[in-house]
Amino acid sequence: ANNNSKYSYSSHMRGIGIFAVVIGIALLCHPALANPGINVSIEVIDQITGGADLSAEYNVKVESITNVAEDVVLTIRSAESSELSTGEDPADISWFDWTSQSFSLAAGDTEEFPLYASLPAGVSEGDYRFVADGEATVPNMPWLPAEDSDSKEIVVVIEETIPEFSTIALPAVTILGLFLMMYRRKQ
Repeated sequence: ANNNSKYSYSSHMRGIGIFAVVIGIALLCHPALANPGINVSIEVIDQITGGADLSAEYNVKVESITNVAEDVVLTIRSAESSELSTGEDPADISWFDWTSQSFSLAAGDTEEFPLYASLPAGVSEGDYRFVADGEATVPNMPWLPAEDSDSKEIVVVIEETIPEFSTIALPAVTILGLFLMMYRRKQ
């Protein structure tokens, strides 16, 4: 009877070991199936500013590219020096109407946020780059973050003034009147 109980105990332990291995494999595979993933993009609506127009408009999109719901934090920031192209400067973060959005994103869904920049008067001409950073995590697995970002420019130009009607029309009418007077004198 003693030999039979040892066999039963050994068989029971082997069953527990197999169960533990199966659970371990499932835990290792589960994160792969629930790996977070997002795609961040910035659509330009109006990026040219200057003169009386001191505003720019964008649409920031965050798309889920995974099969699980995610918690997302979207942040607008100035571009770092390594992200700037020649002749660009980092945008001032105080120009933007928001700098952070936190939201839940269902699997396969897309969220869009309008983004407005209001520049102060006197901003010098140039290209100013900003970045939209997105970080996504699966709520029950915050140790598996996914990140993505996109960047765009705000272009500040010197205002091109269009002359008013009177500054063009009055000299033209005056010249035309002089031609008519000269024509009548000749006759």
